[in-house]
This record gives sequence, C-alpha cells and structure tokens, in this order.
Amino acid sequence: MEVLSKTTLLQWMILHSLSREELDSETITSRIAEEFSLYTGTATLRTKVNNLLISLVAKHFASKFVYGRLQLYKITSKGKQALTLPIAKWKEAIHTQLTCLEKMLEACYKQKTLHGFLQPPYDQTKLLTQSMHPKSVFSYLSLVELDQLSQESDSAKHYISIVQLQRVIQKRYGWSCSSTTFITYITRLVEKGYLHLSFGSEQNGNKVRMVSIREDGRRAIEIYSVKAHGQIIETKCMLKEIQNIFA
Repeated sequence: MEVLSKTTLLQWMILHSLSREELDSETITSRIAEEFSLYTGTATLRTKVNNLLISLVAKHFASKFVYGRLQLYKITSKGKQALTLPIAKWKEAIHTQLTCLEKMLEACYKQKTLHGFLQPPYDQTKLLTQSMHPKSVFSYLSLVELDQLSQESDSAKHYISIVQLQRVIQKRYGWSCSSTTFITYITRLVEKGYLHLSFGSEQNGNKVRMVSIREDGRRAIEIYSVKAHGQIIETKCMLKEIQNIFA
C-alpha cells in the first residue's frame, strides 16, 4: 500500500474496520459506503471489498473464520503493522491534492488564470484524478486560460495547441485528466461554438490541432465557473473526510 489510490485506500479502510472489530464482508461494505462519500453509490463496491479481503487473507494481513452462518474476518499482527506504514506519505498526498483544489477554487472566484505553478509528482495526485468528475472543471480552466492568452496577445485570435494548453493547465494547477479525456472536453467546447479550431504544423511536419476562444466562449466563462466550483467543493469534501481518518 504505497501510492494513495482508490484501491489502496479501500484496502486500508478494510483493515482499519477490522482493527476495531471482527466483521463480515457485507458489514464492511455498508459501513465504508456510509462513512465515505468517495465510495457512496459505487455499484461494484461489494465486489471490490470481497476481492480485497481475499487478497488481504492471502497476504496474511487478515484471517477468515466461520461464526455460525457468517464468514468473519479479523486483522492479524501483520495487518496492524500495514495500517501505520503509509499514513505519513498519504497525509502529504492529501495535503497536496487539497492545495491543487484550493488553487482551482481561487481561479473560479477570480474568473481568471493564476500566477505560479504546482508540479507535484503523479503519485501524490492519483487519488484526485480518480475522485473528481472533471468535465466542468477542465472546460472552465481551458476557457479562462484561452481568454487570458487572447488578452495578452496583439492579434485578435491567439491560437495554442491542445497539447500545450493541457500542459499549461497541468503545471498551473498541479494535475490534469488524461489527454484523451481533455481532447474530448475541448472538442465539445468547439462544437458548442465557444472555441475556434484550426490546424498548425510542428517542426517535424506533424499537424496539430490549435484552439482559441470565441466571444461566446468568453460569455460562457461565468456559467462554467459555477459548475466547476460545485464539483471542486464536492471533491474537496471527499478528501477532507479521508484526511480526518488520518488525523
């Protein structure tokens, strides 16, 4: 359990539950879903818990026994040791992710790009990438970034490649969604008439997709700001719940 992710965190939560009392799989699943919104409404949670319990027993972090009609699990001494190992590193990762979200929130409040860069290692933002539904967030940040670029440019339209735009956002806010997902979001903004799409060429002759903001895109910034703000706050609450169990 090294890099903080939804799977390693779920494994840790199972052990944490077993450290308090012996439990069956169904009870572990329902308690985690009730206590942590990150896992609430996850249709496959029961299956994931069952699979992780099998893994924990195989690693001798937990043991299984039968009590009446129930199959119960209890933590082993090796499991108790595993509970304490990742906490310091995971606390740092949660703090980093909350810092990224705070900067995004500030961009929502000010409705403009912010100076400075955040460049945490990927393993400190993996859980954030898995937890947030980023469509409105990265659509908003793209519009704001492109608006700022157009204001700083002498020309009426300032084009930037989609790849470069994603890199700028990732450096400025510390993380990003996958390139494929980001391109999908940009394509939808183009289809809505918020962005111009053009094609340029790299030095090696490869064609690249270039975008710039349109007037309708500028008018849409406020709408996307509200949507992004709500999503960031929701994700921040999820991370705060996790931060509290490590306190």
